[in-house]
Amino acid sequence: MIRHIVSRSRESARNEIALQLPNLLVKSQRYAHDLRGWAREAEECADFLQDDWRPTVFLHIPKCGGTSAANALASHFGERYLHLKRLPDLVEFTRRTGRLPEAITLVHLTLDFFTAVFGARLSPDNLKVFTTTRDPYARFGSLFHYMKRHRFIPKRISPEHLLKALQARPVQPDSFSRNVSLQFAAPQSSYFGEWRKELIDEIPLEDLATGARKLPFDHGAAFSHLNQSPESSAGKMSAAETRFIEDIYREDFAAFNYPFMNFREARS
Repeated sequence: MIRHIVSRSRESARNEIALQLPNLLVKSQRYAHDLRGWAREAEECADFLQDDWRPTVFLHIPKCGGTSAANALASHFGERYLHLKRLPDLVEFTRRTGRLPEAITLVHLTLDFFTAVFGARLSPDNLKVFTTTRDPYARFGSLFHYMKRHRFIPKRISPEHLLKALQARPVQPDSFSRNVSLQFAAPQSSYFGEWRKELIDEIPLEDLATGARKLPFDHGAAFSHLNQSPESSAGKMSAAETRFIEDIYREDFAAFNYPFMNFREARS
């Protein structure tokens, strides 16, 4: 009995540390940037900008079926495609080909990346941007299992304690470098950056899976959801977990028309 109480105390202390210092949950991959060097590389890429550049851009939001959509885009455009995780990827492409890519997957970056590189010289209307969205309950369930599998969070951290950490210290995605960290858990709508929502074609992952929607380019093969992590449906979550999800991701529920659980009204 005493051993059980001590064990629970240790677990409670570990979770409290995780709540107060969420960075201790994370095993991050961070890219150190020399700001002058970044600006110099951005200017080099911007020199390739032409008025008729109208690329297809896939905004890859973490845990929204992005790997599948990116693979389809790469298959369709071939050598004209760039899988862009950070600025040096764009620099290497322009140096190698002498032009900007016709199709880009923006991997876990915000759309403000393009503003940072090209500034006012690029009109947002020139980009054909699409993204995939996902039910916030299922996305968090998939995200939680993914972060545990890759050891971004301790094995003993519960979904509720991760949600508490996210609520205590809201996270935002990075506009400039792909960080593998709690930023994965940022709201889907935050990846739009300062861009107008009406410029982005939003495709629910659920509709792709059923065939109700197609990717916005000629891609004959049926959509196949790759790189899946187990997800938790709202019905399998505790009331506390659903409340946290609905609070942390309330903008996503509203922006993408995903419904709250039916019994939310009964709780309020």
